[in-house]
Amino acid sequence: MEITKSTTFSAAIPELIDKYNYAEWAIRMRTYSKAQDLWKGVIDDNGNPIQQENEHEAINDWRRRNYMALHVIQISCGPDALSKIRTINSSANTAWQTLKKKYQLGESLSLSMLPRTLENCLKSAL
Repeated sequence: MEITKSTTFSAAIPELIDKYNYAEWAIRMRTYSKAQDLWKGVIDDNGNPIQQENEHEAINDWRRRNYMALHVIQISCGPDALSKIRTINSSANTAWQTLKKKYQLGESLSLSMLPRTLENCLKSAL
């Protein structure tokens, strides 16, 4: 009996909603993707299949991992985030980079927005 890897989406990854939760989403997605062997060579770079004796098998393995990674990224997106990557249908790396450009706050921008973010959190807690 052959044992195969399966990827199941974890509810522990928050839905990517906007730039305010991108950092948390990205950390959890990165960890999940690494645990599922979807990060290296797929999401973290443009990813070319690792050269192996059986090149056809290596290409098929890379494609499978790429589409699994793309699927995980897509199902973790809220409607707005998904609309940014809806037409990306073949590259997990392109989807990842698109979301990063759209939602990642720069360090200085992030620090300047801290008072407003804190104020919003306090308002919603009341």
